[in-house]
Amino acid sequence: MSKTRVAAVQMVSAPEVGANLEAAARLIAAAAAAGARLVALPENFYIIGRHEGDKGKSRDRASA
Repeated sequence: MSKTRVAAVQMVSAPEVGANLEAAARLIAAAAAAGARLVALPENFYIIGRHEGDKGKSRDRASA
């Protein structure tokens, strides 16, 4: 039976999508460098706002 190394990423997201994606990319690269073939990210890792409406505001800025 073959074995697959997996990684679970734990990160603190902020309201800035770009910065969150960059942080996730760094963490994924580090996990892959350590041998992970599957990397699991937290739900909504791309944006965690201070208020419920922050996700919608971010989407509106991205589509403008």
